[in-house]
Amino acid sequence: MEFFVNFVFGFFSFLLIVSATLYSQKKKINSVFKNITKDELDALACCNDISKKDKSKLVSKVFGRSIFAISKGARIFFFPLRLFAYTIFIIGFLIILKNNYLNIMGLFSGILFSNVVIVLVLLKKLYKKAS
Repeated sequence: MEFFVNFVFGFFSFLLIVSATLYSQKKKINSVFKNITKDELDALACCNDISKKDKSKLVSKVFGRSIFAISKGARIFFFPLRLFAYTIFIIGFLIILKNNYLNIMGLFSGILFSNVVIVLVLLKKLYKKAS
């Protein structure tokens, strides 16, 4: 019973954390691309052929400094939805620990299985998009 409780908790808590992170990142990227012009988007699309230094100048010109401040700092971690997901994980872990239900193998198995599920879902979406 302990293994099952920890497995389910690890599975759903990790899915919640990944979902919150992906949603926050998608929201941030969409807000950056909302104000971009067609010419700037075309310039970014063909930037695989230019050097890394020119690419960073182009990205800086298109997005401004905000994209670099976000990527360098810890602001990405402090999205409220992501913090909420981690808070739920910590509270659940402490509840399991306090009630002497902690089974590390079950918890890690649930986290590992959720990783496998996420990869399979993303591969399925990629395969569907390619066909």
